Amino acid sequence: MKYLIITGLFIFSFLNDAQEEKMNGSYKMEFGQKFQSENGIIIFNDSIYERKLLNGKKINGKIEYKKFHLLLKDNNSDLQMSFSRKEMLKDTIYFATKVLSNHKVENSNNIIINNGSLIKIKKLHNKK
Repeated sequence: MKYLIITGLFIFSFLNDAQEEKMNGSYKMEFGQKFQSENGIIIFNDSIYERKLLNGKKINGKIEYKKFHLLLKDNNSDLQMSFSRKEMLKDTIYFATKVLSNHKVENSNNIIINNGSLIKIKKLHNKK
């Protein structure tokens, strides 16, 4: 009986971990003053996203879900955005942008070139 309970708890904990929260919805993306040309809207859909910049350009990318943070990598780019997993469900998320191809510096993952915020765009419900 003990083994049955222990096995059941193990299976339950394994299944519970498999159902992790994913990013979904639309956010207004605001960069710092130097990179305001990158401001726009970002739409998350599980493990992919689409950024719509103010100048009309669209950028697609992938989301990597790590244990303590999320990594957003634009397709065909050497930039990466990251933010804490704790902030994932908040209305305002603060992020940092890093360069992945900086070979001059030994540990380039620690060089933050920009930061900004993602502000949740709430859906309006029409009352009839």
